[in-house]
Amino acid sequence: MTGVRPRLEDLSIIVSGQGGDGSLTVINILADVLRSVGLRAYTERDVLSRIKGGIVAATLRACREERLGIGSQIDLIVAFDVAAIRKESHRLNDRSIVIYDNSGGALADDSGVPEGARVIGIPFSRHAVRAFSRDIYKNSISSAVVGRLIGLSDQTCVGIREALQQARGPGLEIQPRRARGRP
Repeated sequence: MTGVRPRLEDLSIIVSGQGGDGSLTVINILADVLRSVGLRAYTERDVLSRIKGGIVAATLRACREERLGIGSQIDLIVAFDVAAIRKESHRLNDRSIVIYDNSGGALADDSGVPEGARVIGIPFSRHAVRAFSRDIYKNSISSAVVGRLIGLSDQTCVGIREALQQARGPGLEIQPRRARGRP
């Protein structure tokens, strides 16, 4: 999965949501893609107990120079659950971009997003269910959005989708409704 080298120097991304949303998979695949275009990529994950449940977060730092840690400030957060924004709000700043799944409604005023941060609501879940009949595909949609924001080529974004498909395994292929004979 190679493509046009993104014009990045240092980028920190969090993808977060409930367990099973695909946050960890998205970050791991993005890290592989960014490594393939010459960046150094470091990842970490915050996975809560499967029994207790809760918010899962995966963090990626991609940069040209070697860094010895993830960093405390986040440039971009993709939140499949609005509770993820509250949990990570201490890492956001006025230059952060917050992309959240607004399938359940608008972001509350007390969400913890700092003044000046750019907030973008995208109905990931609603679109995944309408287009593909499965909520799990919202991570594929989010990967395309992130790829576009950071300047990856179309070819590279398609490669990300294919890598996500392989991670899901057989039986969970992305098939638009029309391809399955549904309206």
